[in-house]
Amino acid sequence: MGLKKTQIGHLSEIFGDRLITAKHELFLGSSDVGSLPKMVGIMMNYNPDAIVQPTSAEEIKALYKFANEEKVPLTPRGAGTSGYGGAIPRKGGITVDMRRMDNILSVDEENLTVTVEPGIVWTNLQFELNRLGLDVRSYPSSGLSATVGGWVAQGGDGIGSLKYGTINENCVEFEVVLPNGKLVKTDDKDLFCDTEGILGIITKVTLKIKPLTKIKPFVSSFPENYLMNMAIEHILEEGPLPFTIKFKESKYIDLKKSTWDEDYKFPFPVHHCTIMVVYEGTQEEIDAGEEVVRKITEQFKVVMYDDHVAEHDWEGRFHPMKIKKGGPTLVVGQA
Repeated sequence: MGLKKTQIGHLSEIFGDRLITAKHELFLGSSDVGSLPKMVGIMMNYNPDAIVQPTSAEEIKALYKFANEEKVPLTPRGAGTSGYGGAIPRKGGITVDMRRMDNILSVDEENLTVTVEPGIVWTNLQFELNRLGLDVRSYPSSGLSATVGGWVAQGGDGIGSLKYGTINENCVEFEVVLPNGKLVKTDDKDLFCDTEGILGIITKVTLKIKPLTKIKPFVSSFPENYLMNMAIEHILEEGPLPFTIKFKESKYIDLKKSTWDEDYKFPFPVHHCTIMVVYEGTQEEIDAGEEVVRKITEQFKVVMYDDHVAEHDWEGRFHPMKIKKGGPTLVVGQA
């Protein structure tokens, strides 16, 4: 639909040089890590007419006032690391890029919570908490670039969710600007988790955190996917609850081998699937977990790999799509 010069002028008064209208920059707001079907492009206009980068709740309130008066749709956006189209416009309009609001506002070490702005990247938050001897409880596999607000709005589980729950279960409170311009504080997760920002734009999030503890991964491979599934069931039944379990079926492992670029031999046999079981907590908890994994590995007569292989797999937790460097595959983008 496009914006009129007077509308662009009004937005410029609010956002100054944080208003983007150049076509080559707007193009970046028309996609995420996924690939929408061609028919979707026919049914909707996913190209924004402008991108704005607010730095305060007051600017968002002013933006909602403008959007309501001018009947211009708004699309909140984090880093666009989802693959489901939630950060892509449906009818053009204005994309609200939240990444400038990326501050840690407070850390409550006694009650184990942290309050942040929505644009902070998960690994940046984790780094700052680690310096204080603290840590986040769970984070997305796109955590190198995904924002806190983006994952809250998208919803779902990630690394650490097996032990500590989904992002919904780790949220304590939100500050949100509603579409009518009202600024509210709320703990209503049903309204502001999983709803893609359609009910308001989040300006602050308070999250549960935990003490920083030791973490240790264990990796095993299996000749059949069903054996891997059975092993996971036994591990969950017989040992302490893992921080996370990541399984890779055999076709994924074969794709991974085809793009292997390390200076040592690919460790897994052809057509094998793998599981990475990760424990965190006290040394006693980690030792108990290791004992169970070793027992199950021996029971199924499969291989449990050394620490070098396990640490490599753990370091690769942020790069599940690395296999795509080999060319187009049937593996879809992930959130």
